[in-house]
Amino acid sequence: PFGLRVSIPTPSLLTVRHPAAKVARRSRGVMGQSESAAQLDGGDPLASSPEVIARATHSPQAAVRVPAKAKELQARLLALEQSLAAPTSIRLVGFAYKELVNWQRTHEWDQDLQSVLEQLDVGQYPAWRRQALEEAYRLFYEDVANKGDQEIEDLSEPPTSEEIGFRRLNEQLVSGRAAAQSVMAGKYEDRSCTNFGSRRWEYELVKVPPAVEGGMCGRKIKAGSFFQDAMLGKLSGSLPMGGCCSRRAVEARKARGPFLLPEGSMAAPKRPPPMDKPQLRT
Repeated sequence: PFGLRVSIPTPSLLTVRHPAAKVARRSRGVMGQSESAAQLDGGDPLASSPEVIARATHSPQAAVRVPAKAKELQARLLALEQSLAAPTSIRLVGFAYKELVNWQRTHEWDQDLQSVLEQLDVGQYPAWRRQALEEAYRLFYEDVANKGDQEIEDLSEPPTSEEIGFRRLNEQLVSGRAAAQSVMAGKYEDRSCTNFGSRRWEYELVKVPPAVEGGMCGRKIKAGSFFQDAMLGKLSGSLPMGGCCSRRAVEARKARGPFLLPEGSMAAPKRPPPMDKPQLRT
């Protein structure tokens, strides 16, 4: 009664290239909340106390570095969300997504990534909204592929099952029903405190008409309800920030893919590339 239950451990919807996408590529001979997040809050939730950030990362420089990185990442997420809400150009959507992918690949092994994610979690892009944004991009890619538009070459394929750590996807995405729906319901569930219960955020992806004649439909993110077990609600305010039931929604060491969402239970441990193995980025 509280939203869609995601229960099928199925690989990513687009792990394999979409057939329509293949046709478009062959034809060119190429090898192979309802408003934007910027309008949700009046203040700047990323401007947290420098002293708190510095203590969290054991470095005075983090008081400057962490908010700057968080704002860089937020800007890329916002650009993608806005381009998907009212797509005027497939190329612009593709560019926004590639910028996000590049940021994740550049900073994936940064030592302060945990603090950056915590800044997002208390700001405009918590994990539930990043998941909704990933789903919106998957739907947009599916729409373009089904249309057979040759501009699909301007879009990078959504992350594969392996890239997201075999995290379960929304069943509607897996079944292929979502693309035709005017509203797709979704949810993000945090079970990091399994001894005390879970927290759940519900949302909707609302399909909107094309912003330009002959263009693609957009998807807007609409926030829904938040639920948490009664016991967890009582404990969350009394436990340490770094412990169970704290604000930490995603652990950096388990964050996968461009949207830095938690890996699935079947994921192998993350390991840095061989050249970066001696030390993490700073």
